[in-house]
Amino acid sequence: ESKLKSLDILSQLVTASANFSKQVIGSCSVVEMLLGCFNGFRKSPTSPLHETLMFVPKPLISSISRFIVLLLPTEEEQVLSIDPPKNIDLSDVKDEYIRLVKEITPLLWEIYTNTVDFDIRRCVLIAFSRICCSLNGSNVSTIDKQVINMIASSLTQNKSIFESSKGNKLISGGLLVGVLSLTSTMTAKYASEFLPAFKREGIFDLLKSLAETLSSKFPESTRENDDYDMCQEDEHESEEEEYEMEFDDMDIPDQVKPKKMKFELFRKLS
Repeated sequence: ESKLKSLDILSQLVTASANFSKQVIGSCSVVEMLLGCFNGFRKSPTSPLHETLMFVPKPLISSISRFIVLLLPTEEEQVLSIDPPKNIDLSDVKDEYIRLVKEITPLLWEIYTNTVDFDIRRCVLIAFSRICCSLNGSNVSTIDKQVINMIASSLTQNKSIFESSKGNKLISGGLLVGVLSLTSTMTAKYASEFLPAFKREGIFDLLKSLAETLSSKFPESTRENDDYDMCQEDEHESEEEEYEMEFDDMDIPDQVKPKKMKFELFRKLS
């Protein structure tokens, strides 16, 4: 319980102050502190982390994941997170931040792989998105290949749940959104680094299969999108004709010019 309270206090502090977040990152002891929270649950001093996580209470893992998310600068597009945007000037602690990323990536991967709780996995996906957004091309290699393996396995698992008649589709759909958002960030910012790896892991084939599944499950939505795009094109092409409309047999002064009236129909949201 004391660990939970301490993590909660730290989470509130890093949320309230970007300066405090910077000091914590510069301390170079974040991962050491977090791993220390697991010591009481190890069967032996040499127990691997994935075995230890089986005995760690879910609230503690959740608090650790939440703290990591709130410590990092917010991602560019907050898809799964709702905390206030926070920018941290990492220029003074650049080396310490790279070290943190190298040390914390395996921890996040282990947490995601060895837990099934939606909120914990959501926090891990948010954390990886924030890490990707805060790095630059010269140090993006610090993102371990385990992240790519995690994306491939998560897409496979949640896609199969989403396609089957069993399982919670709301949870699998939410995780798919998070994984797709992370994939989009990685390819948009570091295409040359990650596209070859995505191809090797078969992620493109998984995305294509997922798109086909969504098209077959929601054909009306796909058709509405196509109809909407066609209507927009037709409307654009006919704008000049509408603007040049004539009024015959009406006494309108020469200085008066008819105004174009435009009506927009919004498609039904699904």
